[in-house]
Amino acid sequence: MNSFSLSVDVTDGDEPEDEPVVFHKRTIMSKMSLREIAYTIGHFGFAKSPYPIIISLENNCKRLDSMRLAAAIFRDELADRLITGPLTGPEEAAMPSPEALKGRIIIKGKRLPEVKEETNLAKLEEEKNLAKELSDLVWYCSSRHFDLDTSKWAYTQMASVEESKSLKTASKKLAHYRAYTGRHLARVYPFGLRFFSGNYDPLEHWRAGAQLVALNYQTAGNPMLLNRALFARNGSCGYVLKPEPILLRANEVKGGARQLTVTVRVLCGFNLPAIRGCGDILDPFVELRLFGVKRYYRERRRTKTVDNNGKDLKKLSKNFFILKNIFLGLNPEWNREFSFTFDAAHLPLVFLRFRVFDQNSLLRNILVAQRMLAIDALEEGYRNVALDDPEDVRLDHAKLVVEVKKVWTVGKSGGKNQKRFKMSATELITSEDEEAKKVAAEVNGNNNNNHNNNKAITPKIEVTKAE
Repeated sequence: MNSFSLSVDVTDGDEPEDEPVVFHKRTIMSKMSLREIAYTIGHFGFAKSPYPIIISLENNCKRLDSMRLAAAIFRDELADRLITGPLTGPEEAAMPSPEALKGRIIIKGKRLPEVKEETNLAKLEEEKNLAKELSDLVWYCSSRHFDLDTSKWAYTQMASVEESKSLKTASKKLAHYRAYTGRHLARVYPFGLRFFSGNYDPLEHWRAGAQLVALNYQTAGNPMLLNRALFARNGSCGYVLKPEPILLRANEVKGGARQLTVTVRVLCGFNLPAIRGCGDILDPFVELRLFGVKRYYRERRRTKTVDNNGKDLKKLSKNFFILKNIFLGLNPEWNREFSFTFDAAHLPLVFLRFRVFDQNSLLRNILVAQRMLAIDALEEGYRNVALDDPEDVRLDHAKLVVEVKKVWTVGKSGGKNQKRFKMSATELITSEDEEAKKVAAEVNGNNNNNHNNNKAITPKIEVTKAE
C-alpha cells in the first residue's frame, strides 16, 4: 500500500546544534530523524507509483535555526524532485495535473509574504515564527485558514480542515464545500485528541470532494479498508478521479429516483486460514455489509454456518488428530444470494465488505478474513475475491468465489411491465443547478462526437424501467 500524502511533524532537536526531529506530541511515538525520513521518501517514495508525493509539513520548531536546518535537509535529500516554484514557468495560472507532476515532491506548509528589505524580512520571520528558507520550499500547497470564500485566493493555496469541522461543513453546506474543492485542494486531518491513533470515517469527506483525507495507516479497521478499496480502483497508484456528481457540483438524486440493485451470491471459499492457537476445524460463515451514505450503513447480511467446514467427521480416518489439519478451511460451500438496493448517484462511494468468521458457541465469533470492494469496481459474473487478514494484510491463496449481478431501475422496482432503454452515465446525475446541467450536456455532446470518430468508447448503461 502506498500513501501519497504524508504528514511530517518537525520539531527542534534536544540541543540547539542538533538537527530537527520528527515527533508528534500527545501520541505514543518516539522521536525520529528528519534526515532519515527525508532520505527514505526521496529514494523509495516512487517505488510503487510515479505520481507526486505531497508532504504535509507541520512546523513545530521554536528556533529559526532549526527551520533553516530542516530546509537544508529537504533540499539535500529530495534534490531535484522537490518543487519550489511554478512547473511551467511564471505564466502558469492553474495547478498542473498529477501526470505532469510525475516523480516530483510537493511540500505543503505556510509561506511568508513577499518583502523587499532584509530588515523587514528578519522582523517578519520573528513575527510569523517561520524561516524564509523553509517558506521557500512551499509553492503548490501554500496553507491558508479554511474559508469557503476563496475569491481572493491564489491557485497555489489550500487549507487543512479538522475532521469535525469538515464533517459539519459537509452536512450543512455541501454544495459550497464541493465548489471550494473544485477550485482548491482540501486536506482533512484527524481530531487532535485521538491519542491512540484512531481513525474517522472518510466517506463524508470524500463525498464533499476533499482530495487529501489523512488517516493513521498504522491502525487497521473500516476506515483503512475503505481507503484501500477506493484507491484500488486505479491500480493503487495513489490517485483516482472524483465522481462526476462531485466534479459537476451536482446535487444528488432524490431517494428512489434511479436505483441500482446489486445481487451477490456467495458460492464457496478456498484456503481459509486456520486460527492461531486453535486446532479446531473452522465453522465458517460469511457476513456482507454495505458501506456508503449513512442510511445504508445498516445493510448487513450473512450466510449460514458450515459446521466443521462441511466435512463429515465420522467418515474421517480413525487417526483424526493427524489428518484434521488437512481440512482447516479448504473449501466451505454456502451458495447464498443477497441483494442490496441504493440510489444511483451514491454509487461511486458505495462499498461492500466481505467478512469470514469462525462461529464459536462459547466465545464471540472470531474474524478469520475480510475484504472491502467498491461496488462500481465489482464486475458482473463469477469473481474471485482475494481476502486479507484482520490486520489488512493480504492472505496467500485465500479467497471467496461469488457471482455478481447488477440491475438498474427507474422509479419503484418490481413493476409488472418493465421496459429496457439506454442511459448514458451523465444522465444518472440530476441537479437543480443550471450550470451543472449545461456541463453535463457538454459532456454528453463530447461523448457523442467521440462515438462518431471512434467506435471503441465506453458502452452506455442498460437500464430497466419499472411501471
